[in-house]
Amino acid sequence: MRRLLRVLRFPKVMKTATRYKASGEEVLCLLLRRLAYPTTLPVLAWECGRSTSAISELVQMGVDHIYETFEHLRDNRSLECWGPYFPRFARVIHRGGTSGRCPLTNCVGFVDGSNQRLSRPGRYQHILYNGHKRCHCVKWQGIMLPNGIMPMPFGPINGRNNDAFMLHESRLIPIMRRISRRLGQAYCLYGDPAYPLSRWMSAPFKHAVLNADEAHFNTQMRRTRIPNEWGFGKIKGNFAYLDFSKGMEPYKNDIQRLWPVAVIFTNCHTCLYGSQTGWNFHMEPPTLEEYVHMGEEYSE
Repeated sequence: MRRLLRVLRFPKVMKTATRYKASGEEVLCLLLRRLAYPTTLPVLAWECGRSTSAISELVQMGVDHIYETFEHLRDNRSLECWGPYFPRFARVIHRGGTSGRCPLTNCVGFVDGSNQRLSRPGRYQHILYNGHKRCHCVKWQGIMLPNGIMPMPFGPINGRNNDAFMLHESRLIPIMRRISRRLGQAYCLYGDPAYPLSRWMSAPFKHAVLNADEAHFNTQMRRTRIPNEWGFGKIKGNFAYLDFSKGMEPYKNDIQRLWPVAVIFTNCHTCLYGSQTGWNFHMEPPTLEEYVHMGEEYSE
């Protein structure tokens, strides 16, 4: 906790707009407690010895601090800084992990979308309603690298839009093209059938009748891309408050900032304790100090 407090640059004393004061350590602990499990503010007040309004404002101040201070960990810079590691990532993924060998020789990671369920909004319900999941939600795009780090969390996107729309809005293809041109070789990400095919985005074969080679490719890649689901599972497992639909009210909660902050916390946890993805591909994550500074020198 002391190490995390230092690298996340929490000041010694933090003061809200209504003059609530707390140490940076207390704000970090309150934020982690709030995200760890869904509960009410009165319960937190009983645990922490502060009023509900003080806890609400201090938690929001902690979210704002991480979201604004570490902007480079949630935009394109968080992916571009890994460009020099792409050749190694491609070799590791091609070698495969415990699930078997990967047919692709230039795949450096996996991309997918995740739905964050919301409570039923009073207005504009049709914008947030997802007919596939039959719920109101927003969507987030996540990238999983073989060392367990999830860079560039993009969103939120209205629940009625699909993953291909989210891919276009995130401009992930131009970013991958720019990194590949810098390296002099085309590298790609692998996604599910919802994603379009290009030199920088690969997906399974989609015809109705597949030959033996195509079916084998789809089977092998289906096993290889399981780590992407592990990443989303780790975020929602460690920070269950994000998966509590009744607590995610579209016009009351700061939904736009909570998920990226949770992704940064999850990556910090991976740096400290490792991850199932890194174990699968036999790759070590960066140190905590290296991770928080990666991408600062890149332009947005």
